[in-house]
Amino acid sequence: MFGLDRGWMVKGKAFKELLARLNELTSQQRQVIESTLNRLSTENEVCKELNQVQMTECPHCGSEHLQKWGWKHNLQRYRCKACRATFNRLTGTHLSRLRKKEQWLEVVESLNEKETLDQMQERLGISRMTAVLWRKRFLAALKDPKQKTLTGIVEADETFVRQSIKGSRNREREPRKRGEPAKYAGTHPDDYVCVWTARDRSKETAHQLTTDQRTPVFKEFLKPLVAKDSILCSDGKTGYIWFARDEGIHHVVLSAKNRQFVQDGVYHIQNVNAYHSRLKRFLSCLRGVATRYLENYLSWLDYLDSRSANENPLSPRQVLKTRLLHI
Repeated sequence: MFGLDRGWMVKGKAFKELLARLNELTSQQRQVIESTLNRLSTENEVCKELNQVQMTECPHCGSEHLQKWGWKHNLQRYRCKACRATFNRLTGTHLSRLRKKEQWLEVVESLNEKETLDQMQERLGISRMTAVLWRKRFLAALKDPKQKTLTGIVEADETFVRQSIKGSRNREREPRKRGEPAKYAGTHPDDYVCVWTARDRSKETAHQLTTDQRTPVFKEFLKPLVAKDSILCSDGKTGYIWFARDEGIHHVVLSAKNRQFVQDGVYHIQNVNAYHSRLKRFLSCLRGVATRYLENYLSWLDYLDSRSANENPLSPRQVLKTRLLHI
């Protein structure tokens, strides 16, 4: 005990000496100390928010028999009584092992502002590699892992996005320049990826990215999403007709060729078409998105849509706790 008390006395003495010599610091040194204290304060705030989300099960074995197991890097650690593994709130999430927690709230702000990688890099003062890693991890975390159910009037339609393999190490074709015409006519699978979208009137949205546009693939996508008592609104594509017939769902067909855009003043696909328009503008502002990360950007757009529709949008701290910590 004597040694411990003496250690604390030495620390207290050193702290008093530091306070006494603050007047000797230059303005540049004071700025360094101030920025360091701000960084530590922000990191502590982020860790405080993370620690408020209690762990209920082990991310390794799923057991609910947990016990607190000390602290590390300002995060509460837990130990599973079943498999004896230790972990914290970030274990098993997309934010696991990411550094610089003090800048995570700024990353959320960057996502809210729909910034490009260059803008995000300039805002945070980080390297390009770090910006790419954080963008990929945070967008993957935004995706809701729960199975969605669309009810009421469900609008379904598809749109096509030009394929991009930028950033890929193994390329099956030569790189093309932006704006270069497609190799094949129409929406050939080698040139375009199909984005199937289903959206109900409560703005719940589901997607599937595919280059296989056959009816069985489409039916497999819609079957777990659309409730049996829903009303499906779509164009005259064969896949929608077969799906509604096989599942016994009431189907309203809208023919653009006959300029039939609305039936009975209620049934239309204008919401999903407007969503596709926002998607095209969103991707255009980001100056091209690799196809392998397109699903993450769809999750980003859904998050922005839900944020704009909410009268009281979530703060960055709330987003961090409720949207980014899925296991």
